This record gives sequence, structure tokens and C-alpha cells, in this order.
Amino acid sequence: MTIEEEIKQSKFSTLQQKAILNILFTANWIQNKQKEFFEPHGITGQQYNILRILRGKHPNQISAAEIKTRMLDKILMFQD
Repeated sequence: MTIEEEIKQSKFSTLQQKAILNILFTANWIQNKQKEFFEPHGITGQQYNILRILRGKHPNQISAAEIKTRMLDKILMFQD
């Protein structure tokens, strides 16, 4: 299915607009799939990301600040 069919829009102002909308649509689709995957485990994608970082550092210690720099999603997970 094309982006035009998915969002029911036949024309775009520019190719750049179409590309950006396609990226945003795809990112949202991936987030929804991840949410569906993690929900039965009672965790979020961000929590999984932290667990992935901790596993990679095991058995060494890692600070919250270092975890923050390694996060894929750069929203504020920790208060400075």
C-alpha cells in the first residue's frame, strides 16, 4: 500500500513533504508494533532500551547519565 492510500491524500505540495510524511507515518507504525510487542511483558520501549543498555554493560556499573547518552529515544528519562 502506498502512503497516498494509507493517509488518503492524493497530492503533496512537494516531494520533500511526501518524504517527511512517509517517514513520520513509518515511525508511528513501528512504535505501534513495538507497543504491541512489549505490552504483554508490562514494559515500554524505553524500558526495554534501558535493559538492553544494562545488559551490554554487565557486569560493569553504568551511571544514569551514561544510560541517558546511550538512549535511542532522547526524551528526558532522568532529571538532572
